[in-house]
Amino acid sequence: MFSLLRLWTEDQGEAYAKFLGEDPNLNAYDAKFSFFSSVVTDLDTLPECTEAACCKLNIKNLKGQVRSLANEWKLKFASKLHEAAGAEMRDFLEYIAAMEKKLNRPVRDLLSLQ
Repeated sequence: MFSLLRLWTEDQGEAYAKFLGEDPNLNAYDAKFSFFSSVVTDLDTLPECTEAACCKLNIKNLKGQVRSLANEWKLKFASKLHEAAGAEMRDFLEYIAAMEKKLNRPVRDLLSLQ
């Protein structure tokens, strides 16, 4: 139940900044995605209707909202991971292009090998 409350009360941007402060690797991202999936799994175990004394509580709509909130969090983290991986890939491709330029220079003498 605590996991549901965290999704509801925490700000996505602040939570992601805090997560980045821990210098996450792919396993940490996988653990986060598993956490979001576990929220949905926990929701599915709850009954849609519960009788409390003379009242019947229907939480079907609430479950749907929390499920969509968990998916929003998952999407936020996935899009940020995608952006970071794209930036790293662009940097790596620039490095490869620079090295390829240096390697393709014609060799005339010993000084040109530097």
